[in-house]
Amino acid sequence: MVYFAICGLIGFITGISCSLLVILSKPRTPIKILWCLYGLVISLWGFGAFSLFTTNNHDIALFWGRICEDVVPIIPLFFFHFVLLLTNTWQEHRKAMFVYYILFGMSTVTAAFFPQFYVPNVSPKLGFLYYIDAGIAFHIVLLLLFYTYVHGFIILYKSYQKASAIRRNQYKYFAVATFLLIAGTTTSYFIVLNIPIFPYGVITLPIHDLMICYIILKHHLMDIRIIIRKGVIYTLLASFITLFYLLAVYSLEKLFHSVIGYHSIIGSICTMVFIAFLFIPLKDYIQSFVDKYFFKASYAQMIEQNDLLRQQSVRAQRFQMMSDLSQKIITELRSPLTVLIGYGYQLPKKINDQDFQHKFTQVYFKELERLQALVQQLSSFSETKPLNLQNINVRELMDELVEHISDNLRRNEVKLFKYYHEQAELMINADREQLKRALYVFLAHSIKSTPAKGQIWVGMEESMEGLEISIKDTGNGFSAEELSRIFDPLFSTTKNEDDVDVPLAQAQNIITHHSGKVMVESQVNIGTEWIIQLPILRNFN
Repeated sequence: MVYFAICGLIGFITGISCSLLVILSKPRTPIKILWCLYGLVISLWGFGAFSLFTTNNHDIALFWGRICEDVVPIIPLFFFHFVLLLTNTWQEHRKAMFVYYILFGMSTVTAAFFPQFYVPNVSPKLGFLYYIDAGIAFHIVLLLLFYTYVHGFIILYKSYQKASAIRRNQYKYFAVATFLLIAGTTTSYFIVLNIPIFPYGVITLPIHDLMICYIILKHHLMDIRIIIRKGVIYTLLASFITLFYLLAVYSLEKLFHSVIGYHSIIGSICTMVFIAFLFIPLKDYIQSFVDKYFFKASYAQMIEQNDLLRQQSVRAQRFQMMSDLSQKIITELRSPLTVLIGYGYQLPKKINDQDFQHKFTQVYFKELERLQALVQQLSSFSETKPLNLQNINVRELMDELVEHISDNLRRNEVKLFKYYHEQAELMINADREQLKRALYVFLAHSIKSTPAKGQIWVGMEESMEGLEISIKDTGNGFSAEELSRIFDPLFSTTKNEDDVDVPLAQAQNIITHHSGKVMVESQVNIGTEWIIQLPILRNFN
């Protein structure tokens, strides 16, 4: 009984925490709001289980038992709705969604007004002082619940087969987390059905919430991007250690009470002191473990390693870019040179041919202009201007850029949302003009690729090591073939204010020269997200 109650309490805490993690992230989209409601309903079930199995009062136990069963139909309903939003298949399955809302809505209302059909009473079962008794409608709701879950998993699987690698990881881990939740909490119904199996599986309730947090942090479920600070990791670990400590004190105190039979406050204090001494080396070991395996080094070692890695990364990336550029230039030079050489062989024979002279003049200057453009691209890409480093407020720089492109946004009927604090002092050491030029390229590309009524989100977050800038759009996206070469030196998609071609490679080159990096996630007809990571610079000239 204590085990079940503790699992319910921990599930309540982790469910609330996971819901807050989602709802506090920006922008606040419908899928995040729905997940928050989904998590709160699961948390309410966990708290109801805790209250049911910790009370000695029959009426209170009956109240919480009915509350638990009242919210049960809402959980698969929100799960199914969430799957449709996650996989972007809402329009395709909206009729099924409508039917489920009607059925589960009727079930919830009926359970509220006629609870005797669902949970007529609570009674002692399998060591529990109070456990719910199943009514006539209980079994019908249970079958509908599992049918809805199966339907949701089928849609998730079909979407998984067609999804990108990024989405596949999200779908896969979300399916595993939900399956564990269903399999674990299902064990709580065996006793209701008079099957003498203890509900050990309810421990999956908090495990499900922790897995969802992992998917958010690692695979950006619901497009939530969070930079983990080292202090946050220690805070979370301290919270779990404290919670585990309190549970250990409570459990051992009960054990000593039943074995030894003491009833004094001194015995309880001695128990707490004894366990505290055990937790001191445990705390030090966990901190050492986090430094070694999570952050891979101590704080001082990380700073030194990061400086070396940044310098090596700049050299390696520039060498690779120049190598790729050389191959592209060679390939592009062959075509105009072949044309010019061919006309050159014919020139002595047709030097008096007026038509040939006219055609030769047109082709000659056209191919020369093409060669000149290639040389200019090579020159602009290979040119490494010294960084004029200064302390700049990136938030002010981004506001300036957004204001600069506001006419383009209105002309293209595109809405831009900023999810960073308007008064934030996001200070870094960088070359203002070069960084502005690079960010403009990514913003201009998002505007160019986003159709009318589309949206662009611009976000910034500061971490221990620097700054992460996110520019996300609902545009056309890149195909797999385009995505593999968007940073090729001769691949160009946008223009700057002087109408000079600015390849994405050049923008990436600027970020690389700042010892930063650019990542991109894109899906055709869904959109593109540019993630620009900039460290806190010290000395790069």
